[in-house]
Amino acid sequence: MNEIATVMNEEEFGYFLKSFEKKADLKSLSLISRRCQVVDTLCGLQSDTVLTVGQIKQLFELAK
Repeated sequence: MNEIATVMNEEEFGYFLKSFEKKADLKSLSLISRRCQVVDTLCGLQSDTVLTVGQIKQLFELAK
C-alpha cells in the first residue's frame, strides 16, 4: 500500500522549527557554515518528513 504524504500544519511546523533550530546549533558560525549546517540537519531528518518550499525557506532564514 502506498502512503499518502502529509505536510505539517503551521502549529506543528512552529514546534518543529524550534526543535530544528536547537538541533542545528547555528550559534557562532559564519553565514556559509550556518547554511551548510542547515543542509546537514535537513539531511539528518527522517526520510518520510515532508516540508513545503515555504517551510524550507523558513528553515534557511535561521541561517541569516
